[in-house]
Amino acid sequence: MLAITFVFLAALLGPADAKSALRSHAAVASQQVGALREARNSSNSSSSSASSSSKVQEVPEQIAAWKQAEENANAVPVNESLHNISNVLANGLVDGQITAQYWQTVERKLAAAGMVTPKPKSVNDQPPTPKPDPYQKILGASKTVVVEDTPELAAEGADDNYELATPKPPIAPPSEDEDDIRTVGVLPYQMLLGAKLLEDMSEKNTPSPLPSQALVDETFNSQCPMIMMSNDIFITPPCDGGDGNGAWTDLNSDRIITRWRPNGKAGLSYDVDSAVTGPGSVPFASLNEKMTMNENIFELYNCVGVKRYTVQETIVKVEHMGQRAQSTGVAHDVGQAANAIFYQYLIKHPNGSIAAKSSQYRLPETEVNFTTTVPGQIEQPLLAAAKRRGNWDGDSWRQCKIPQAGWALHFPAEKGQTLISISTVQDLQVAATAVLTLMAYREEHVGSDGFEHAGEMDLYWSMFKTVLWIALVMLLLAVCIFVCQRCKFEMKLKKVLLRLEAIIMPKSPLTVREPPLKASW
Repeated sequence: MLAITFVFLAALLGPADAKSALRSHAAVASQQVGALREARNSSNSSSSSASSSSKVQEVPEQIAAWKQAEENANAVPVNESLHNISNVLANGLVDGQITAQYWQTVERKLAAAGMVTPKPKSVNDQPPTPKPDPYQKILGASKTVVVEDTPELAAEGADDNYELATPKPPIAPPSEDEDDIRTVGVLPYQMLLGAKLLEDMSEKNTPSPLPSQALVDETFNSQCPMIMMSNDIFITPPCDGGDGNGAWTDLNSDRIITRWRPNGKAGLSYDVDSAVTGPGSVPFASLNEKMTMNENIFELYNCVGVKRYTVQETIVKVEHMGQRAQSTGVAHDVGQAANAIFYQYLIKHPNGSIAAKSSQYRLPETEVNFTTTVPGQIEQPLLAAAKRRGNWDGDSWRQCKIPQAGWALHFPAEKGQTLISISTVQDLQVAATAVLTLMAYREEHVGSDGFEHAGEMDLYWSMFKTVLWIALVMLLLAVCIFVCQRCKFEMKLKKVLLRLEAIIMPKSPLTVREPPLKASW
C-alpha cells in the first residue's frame, strides 16, 4: 500500500515532492514501530506479573510484522524506490517523467467512461416526440410496392412490353438514385378527405412536458420590440410645424424612447425608432377608444393587435367647490364656488380586475400619481409620480418653447412584485406612461362645459361609415337579384354550377369488370 500511495503522489506532485512524501511515510512507519515495541514491552511486563516462572512465547507472525515495520522505517534511497515503483506501474513513470504510454492509457479510460456516462440535461435539449394523434395513423396508412419500369428491367428487354414501356404521368420526375421499392398510399380519396377533416376538428394530444409559463410569455413577447426605460421619463407633445409626433424622452440621457401621435381612432399610437426604416417606423402599441353609450373605455394593444389592458376614464362632478381646489380636505375659498369635474383612470386586466389606477385630479392638475392594486392588501404601492412642467391651457404646449413644457414621470427605484414582462406593453410602468400621455392629449380638447371631447368626431365618423357600408352591400345585393330575375339567369347559373361541380368534385372510380370466361373445347 505504501508503494502504491507513493506512485500516485509521484504522478501528481513530481519527483521532488515524491521524496518529501516518502520521508513523511517513513516517519509514520517509525512511529508505528515504536508503538508496537511499547505494546510488546507492556505485554511482557503484565505476563511476568501474572506468572513469573512462564516465559513469553512470541508469535512468529507478530515478529514478522515488527520486522517489516522496521524495514519500512529504514527505507532505501529515493532513486531506488522510484525504480521499483516504475516497474510496478509498467513504465508509467520512468526517471521521474510521466511517459506518453501512461497518458494514452488515461485517455482511453476517460473515453470509455464517457461512453457510459449519461448526457446531462439542458434547456436546449429537443422535446420528446409527442404521441401521434389517432387520425395520423389513418393518414399515414401505406404499403410498399415494387416498381416494374426501372432502368434495370428496361435494359433486360422490358421495353417490348407496352404496359411497362408506357411512360409515367408527369407528376414528378424520378431521381436517379430512386430504389425499386417505393411507398404508396392505400386510402381512397373520400376516406382520406374525411380523415383530414376529422383530424382538424378533433382535440390534439397535450405535448409533454408542458412548456412553462415563463417560456410562453417570452415567446409571445418576442414578437414585439422592447423599450429600455430609466426611472425618469419626460413626455413632450407634437410641436407645431414638426413631423406630428410627440416623444417619451429619457431625462438621464436625452434619448428618445418612443414616439406617439393621434391614430384617428380617438386614441394614440406609440412607435419606436429603427436604424433600418427610420424614426417612429416600428409599431409598439396603440390605445384606442371603444365605442360605448355611457362610459369612456380605451383598449391598450401591443404591436400584433393583442389587447393587454383596458383603461376606463371615470368622471365625477361636484356641484359647489372653490376654483382650482383639488380636494375638499384642503382649505379653499368657497366664495367663488362653481361646478368641479374630477377625472380618474383605471388600468384593468382583460378579465376586468383593476391592476393600477391614477389619483383623482381636477383640470388643470399639477401632480398625478399612479398606484398598483394588490388583491387582499389595503396598502397600495406607488407605481409612478407625474408632475407638470410649465403652465399651459389646451394645446398651447405644442408651441414647443424653451424650456419645453410637458410631463415629468418618475418611477420608484424599488419595484413591486406586480411588475411582469418588463419593458413590454404588459409592463405596468409602460401602461402608466401611455395613460398619462392619453390624459395630456385629451386635456387639449376640454370644452366650455368642462368635459373632454377628444375623439368624438372620430367615433361618429366610424359609426357613420359602418352604417354606410351596410347600406351599400344591401343595395348591391338587391340590384343583383333584380338583374337575375329580369334576365332569367337561373338556368344559366344552374348549368355553370353543375359543370363546376363536375370539374372540381372527385369522380367515383369506374367498376372494372373481369372479361367473360369462354368455354374451351
